[in-house]
Amino acid sequence: SEGPHIVAAKKAMKRGLEFRQGDIVTYVITRKGKSISDKARIIDFVEEGDYDPDYYINNQVLPSVLRILEALGYSEDELRGLGKQMKLGGF
Repeated sequence: SEGPHIVAAKKAMKRGLEFRQGDIVTYVITRKGKSISDKARIIDFVEEGDYDPDYYINNQVLPSVLRILEALGYSEDELRGLGKQMKLGGF
């Protein structure tokens, strides 16, 4: 399967953009599509709000933040609000 940047570039080329080997392809992951590659769109063709915030939170933000917070003793479940419930006396 092709990477998201390749798929996004091919879609953009169908709309008239030109790319050469070695060009930087600026794309975002949108909500439209099934696979990550299907969801990739060249940024020039993305409307505000079309990006997939869940993808970025779960695949970009959380992994980085978790490395830091786990070193401080927090778990992924606690970060997502799934951790141990506090007792009334904990407040």
